[in-house]
Amino acid sequence: VYMYRMYVQKLKIAVNKTLCLRMLNRYYELPYRKAIGEDEGYFSSRIYDEVGSTAPPAIDSFLSLFNTLISLVAGAVIVLSVSWRASLAIIFAIPLIYLVS
Repeated sequence: VYMYRMYVQKLKIAVNKTLCLRMLNRYYELPYRKAIGEDEGYFSSRIYDEVGSTAPPAIDSFLSLFNTLISLVAGAVIVLSVSWRASLAIIFAIPLIYLVS
């Protein structure tokens, strides 16, 4: 669990760094008049706050989806290896029960 959390934190930091650098590059490509026309904290807020509020939830969602898919595949392999006949019956029975109800 500890190693997984460390990996997730490293991933979040790397994505945050990459996105902040991209935003900074876009900021430096802006015309000078547009850059000085905004408030003092406008661009720093756009560079750091927007990245910080969008990247971590997106990474958490992706990792949650990935973990769910891994669990689904592992569960299917275990169920099929225990009893493939019972698994086959359940695979056909669940959609039928769902459609009837």
